[in-house]
Amino acid sequence: MMPLRSAFQQALTLVPLLVPILLVPIGSVTAATVIGGEPTSPCGSSEECITSDVIDLLQLTHDIKDETKHVIQEEVGKDFKDNWPSCSTLVPTSTSLLQHSPDSTPAGKTAEAFDNIYTSRAWQNDGQSLSGVGSNLANTEALCKVFLQTSMMVLRDKSRAGQELSLRVLDAPSGDWYWMPDCLHRLNALLPTNAQVHYQGLDVSKNAVELAEQVRQKKAVSFPQVQTSPFLIVDLAKPGGLEAAVEGASYDIVLCHDALQHNPTKGVHDILKNFNAVGKYLLVDVDTGSKNDDDIPAGSVRFIDITRPPYDVPLLCADENVNQNKVYGEEGEWFGVVKLPIEL
Repeated sequence: MMPLRSAFQQALTLVPLLVPILLVPIGSVTAATVIGGEPTSPCGSSEECITSDVIDLLQLTHDIKDETKHVIQEEVGKDFKDNWPSCSTLVPTSTSLLQHSPDSTPAGKTAEAFDNIYTSRAWQNDGQSLSGVGSNLANTEALCKVFLQTSMMVLRDKSRAGQELSLRVLDAPSGDWYWMPDCLHRLNALLPTNAQVHYQGLDVSKNAVELAEQVRQKKAVSFPQVQTSPFLIVDLAKPGGLEAAVEGASYDIVLCHDALQHNPTKGVHDILKNFNAVGKYLLVDVDTGSKNDDDIPAGSVRFIDITRPPYDVPLLCADENVNQNKVYGEEGEWFGVVKLPIEL
């Protein structure tokens, strides 16, 4: 495996190609001269020649940038993949197995920020979810699969322990509930007849909760073994607020998708502490393209890799969001499963 440092070193070997491009006077030689050394078509000072040189040089610069980005992303992905096993190792998703056995954001500002996002449709870039492209059906396919595998693992362990086959799920935040009904329908199809799922969704945005509740009342009948409760309005970053909102209930799985990256660093710590108080397993995004260098106000965005400092969260497993990374590779999104509580 090539370490991350070596990946950057390999990428940097492409940089010298840029130096002559920046130093060559436009109009003196063509881009082919910069690359190969021998001019293939000497260029004068005509307007057409200068324009051609500019286009060629810009294209070359773009190609080198893409190649550098590709090398770095490829090695980052390999490094991350070698650290954590695939979540397919948790348990096969089969019914037969189960039957066998800046500081913090001021109070009130977080809700206002996210309400504005849903009101203005600021994140609806593809005509699907108001929660953004990360919540459309294609980009949540890998997330749903990891969720199903984690659910099967929990139910298998309960079956082996002779416990009731009851699965409690907290979706925090649940957004506008665009992709989750499809995933719950798939979960329902996997459940043995004596299993029951209790699902609770919540969000800081009143607008998102209202949208989600409308969907829940229409679609909940399509997964009869999944009992869905009315959505709650909860600020996940409020210390102690989550435990109070769910009235001390505990959950087998806490699912947190595209939330940490929209909260300031202190808010991320507070959210993880709140998850510690109510959950057994956490299913969360891991943005491998981030070094966690930036901070933001609530409602803005920067990527977060919770396996890096200042969080250093170990994962049980992780699977890549291949569909999304084909388009938005700079995020390098994976979905990881974490055993709670986390040391913070």
